[in-house]
This record gives sequence, C-alpha cells and structure tokens, in this order.
Amino acid sequence: MSYADSKRRNLEFQVGHHVLLRVTPTKGIIHFGVRGKLNPRFIGPYEILERIGEMAHWLALLPALSHVHNVFHISMMKKFITNPDHVIQLSDFELNNDMTYEECPLKIVDFKEQVLR
Repeated sequence: MSYADSKRRNLEFQVGHHVLLRVTPTKGIIHFGVRGKLNPRFIGPYEILERIGEMAHWLALLPALSHVHNVFHISMMKKFITNPDHVIQLSDFELNNDMTYEECPLKIVDFKEQVLR
C-alpha cells in the first residue's frame, strides 16, 4: 500500500479543461472497429462545464450522447493534452447506458475460401 500511495498522483480538473472519457470494454463486443488489446479505452475530448464537489464534474457531451448522464466521477476521466498536429475525426456511434459500444460491419471487403485436401 505504501508503494502504491507514493506512485499515485492526484488529478484536479478546472472548468474549461478538456478531458477524455473512459469507455468500459466488454468482452465479445467490437469497440470502434478494433479488436483485442488495441480497443480505444477513452473517447473525447469533452469540455468541463462545472465542478460538482471534489470528485464529480459536469461535461459538455455531444448530442449523440444525450441519453448518457453528463456528470462523471474523476476516475472516469483522463487529462487531454492538445496537439494541433493530431486531428481525430469523430464518427456517429451509439453509446449504451452502461458506457459500452457495439459496432456492426458495413461490408465485407475481402474473404478467403479454405480448400481442404
């Protein structure tokens, strides 16, 4: 415990900061088109509109996420460091109430037929 406490850093976000929001990965569901270890764990960035107590923040979410409550605990957020060279294109997606995402394939690009002896 003493080792863990010495390595832990306290996060503090102020109004106007941008944060990434944690998306819980679920086994067997494809998240944002990538399987396995490379699933994105965070979506965003979203701006903090208001600070509610020490541990909760009110975020400005997209209209596509209107069914998700917009107050989040500090453990669900990660600091966003802006980089003007890196631009992320947001695609339309449906996020469930339990912060999971399920993606359906649009078309099959390539297939291989297995020929046995």
